[in-house]
Amino acid sequence: MKLRDKNGNIWEYIPLKEAKEKGISPKDVMGDVFRKSKEKSIGTLKVQDKNGREITAPIYPYKEKLSYTEKVVGYIPYDAWTDATDYVRIIRKSIAKILIPILILLALIGGGLAWYLLRDTGPDLDHAAVAYEMPNGAVNTDPTQLMMPYIDEITVTAADRAGHTALVNPEGNQSYFRYVLTLTDTGEEIYRSGLIEPGMAVVDWAVNTDLEPGDYDAELAINTFSLEDDETETNGGNMVIVLHVE
Repeated sequence: MKLRDKNGNIWEYIPLKEAKEKGISPKDVMGDVFRKSKEKSIGTLKVQDKNGREITAPIYPYKEKLSYTEKVVGYIPYDAWTDATDYVRIIRKSIAKILIPILILLALIGGGLAWYLLRDTGPDLDHAAVAYEMPNGAVNTDPTQLMMPYIDEITVTAADRAGHTALVNPEGNQSYFRYVLTLTDTGEEIYRSGLIEPGMAVVDWAVNTDLEPGDYDAELAINTFSLEDDETETNGGNMVIVLHVE
């Protein structure tokens, strides 16, 4: 077998399978080559390549326990020290051992990101909603029907865009409510609530655009969604209203 070092030199070596068949063991190894080390070298491996050119590599002390990213590739005969043939052990970085933790980390990051993006976060509730009691304590007692509030006008303050009408979902309803306010003339949507649970209302809200003082024709839609499946829309309603901007 052959390998190329960082200087481009080609080295012939005995691969592990063949070394095992030859019975090469740690007692036959006098040092390591191609291993990054701050230790002082104990000698120099010198061989001739196929072109007859002498190539060399420093020999470092035999390292009994290799690091996680190191691996034994094979052996090169070394017969300069004794009458018997010794060997130097070739140590290289294990690309697989380097890549595996990186790939595992990337997989964990990717899996975590996918979970975060695809997780079921539940209904898109309006976090501004608060518990709210209808006038006279009215409650829907018929689970087959929806109690819809009647709104014919809404007042908004021009300076801060704040609305001054409670957007309520009466207690006892079996649906979420979502309010959508649209200007009739332009079709511009100027407010959309999150999902409002039964017995709750949004009382602190604002339109999303500046409006000059005056009265505007508008539509207030109440979109309704099943409590069991917030993506299933049920019967809602639209109301034609007057939008007062003060």
